[in-house]
Amino acid sequence: MPMPPRRPGSTVNMQHSMEMEAKRRMELDEATRNRFVVVKEENRERDGRVIGVDLGTTNSCISYIDKETNKPKIIPSPTGSWVFPTAITFDKNHKVRLYGEEARACVRTSASATLCSGKRLIGRGVGELGRVQSQLHKTNMLTINEKGEVAVEIMGRTYTVVHIIAMFLRYLKHESEKYLKEPVDAVVVSVPAFFTPQQKVATEDAALAAGFDVL
Repeated sequence: MPMPPRRPGSTVNMQHSMEMEAKRRMELDEATRNRFVVVKEENRERDGRVIGVDLGTTNSCISYIDKETNKPKIIPSPTGSWVFPTAITFDKNHKVRLYGEEARACVRTSASATLCSGKRLIGRGVGELGRVQSQLHKTNMLTINEKGEVAVEIMGRTYTVVHIIAMFLRYLKHESEKYLKEPVDAVVVSVPAFFTPQQKVATEDAALAAGFDVL
């Protein structure tokens, strides 16, 4: 599929961006490639709980280990569902106002302010821009920022994918703490088997930016 047309006035050189991406890939040594598979945990006792997050393209799920039964349990969404739609909606001041089910409901009325299925973009390279763009809502325009990274434009403002996923993970952290009534400081995030090293690293970076220790 052909690349989407460049936005008028863009000063980003596509060839330079692709060279930057290739260089970053070459600099991923073996330790970096594997750091998301098992991120070494510091040998210390944790003050907060550990949760597991299945970060899905359409829906996400949160689990934890029950202290009494030592068995995994699912944390429900505010509406009682076992899943949290992977969606966020911004207001006109670019403050996130809705997440999950409420955000997904805004696709019909505020499509330009809403991003669903942001996981499709995580860790994607410049060369994949056209293919991934076709999978998004037509109002979510992909672009390349000044660092040569794939980013998404929402109501005229550009956000990196890591930033957006971090906001959503921060929301899941908040909902977990509200449900468990205690701090949550660490997370295990599942990723698909087909994820590239770059996608795994980007997922970890998003979790760290959300305030988690990543296990």
